[in-house]
Amino acid sequence: MTSPLARLGLLGLTVCLLSGCAPKLVRERVFEQPGVRVELRHQVVDGKPVARGYAQPTTIADVRIAHILASLSTEDDKGERKPMIRSEFVYPLADGIAVALAKAGPDDEVAAASFPQDRRLGIFTDETVTAFRLVLVGDEMQIEFYSFEGTIEREGNKSSPREYEIPTELPTYAPRFKLVPAEAQTRLGPRGVSVAWRDPYYRRPVSLSFRQ
Repeated sequence: MTSPLARLGLLGLTVCLLSGCAPKLVRERVFEQPGVRVELRHQVVDGKPVARGYAQPTTIADVRIAHILASLSTEDDKGERKPMIRSEFVYPLADGIAVALAKAGPDDEVAAASFPQDRRLGIFTDETVTAFRLVLVGDEMQIEFYSFEGTIEREGNKSSPREYEIPTELPTYAPRFKLVPAEAQTRLGPRGVSVAWRDPYYRRPVSLSFRQ
């Protein structure tokens, strides 16, 4: 018969083994400016990155990335469209994503966020977040959104953009936005699009009526 002390030791060993096998997320913030943030991240198990096989590192001109970001839009129930990423954040995010993709390994994903602010009654400031992840699969750039100008959830006393952590998993509930695929794009689930980023369409600025 196993003694209580031995059973306790066995339980402790099991917990240690299980915790050692659990994936660990490694984040590296590679770009940050007022209102935007870009990071690289990957999961590690037993000291080794979990293999993903993405087509990275890759050099993509920041201007081309900006044209792609600028083309992303959402449509409401009335058929009116608005940009997923506000104009003021398009080029800073593109700069950061270009840096991240050049540095990323095949097991990394790029995570990015912008923090739009709106004034109410000329007194209050509403801080929101648009967050997404981006990876290269073959010749496709896959972009999936965690949130679109959503409320920054308070965690204890933390609720500012500086303290916000970009999620690691896509929400399972239906998004309150409806992504509209543009030229050289196909839908990727309810929260994303797959972009043929090499397409000549993205060499030049895109003429978009929904951008004022």
